[in-house]
Amino acid sequence: MRSHLVLATTSLLALLLASGCGSDGGPAPAGGEATGTRGAATPTSTAAAQEEPVPSRLTVGDQEATGTLDPNPAARDLVSLLPLTVPMGDLFGREKPGPLPRALTGEVEPVLTYRVGQIAYWPPGRDFFVVYDGDALPVPDPGLVPLGTVDSGLDVVAAAGADFDMTITVLD
Repeated sequence: MRSHLVLATTSLLALLLASGCGSDGGPAPAGGEATGTRGAATPTSTAAAQEEPVPSRLTVGDQEATGTLDPNPAARDLVSLLPLTVPMGDLFGREKPGPLPRALTGEVEPVLTYRVGQIAYWPPGRDFFVVYDGDALPVPDPGLVPLGTVDSGLDVVAAAGADFDMTITVLD
């Protein structure tokens, strides 16, 4: 009798999984496997930490600026590359760009104007940059991906010249 009950339970579970239902009666997760958990998943501490702004340091020589990286997917991808030293230059007397080792991922609504103190990403060139002049000037398509803001020391970045290295780190 007991073997019949086990067989019937196993058959019912297999039928539920095959029909797209999880063991709790709700839809099975993608891939068709039931997880055995009920309700919404609780975020892990890593996921929760990624939803917070990230304090950062921008070092030029022996001087530094501090900034805050936004809690968006592209900024989180940048954080995954840190610490990082980027060869920087000067463009149009208003921004300091430098190429990242790879393109950043993550969908973020682009902005179409410069903002002084802005830390941003220019997707066509894979450039990370800091805006130090030219507030509210228009930006050509596809626009800038906002990554954060310089909180202090923007003058350090502005005075760095046209050929320098910037090290970007997460502040402890």
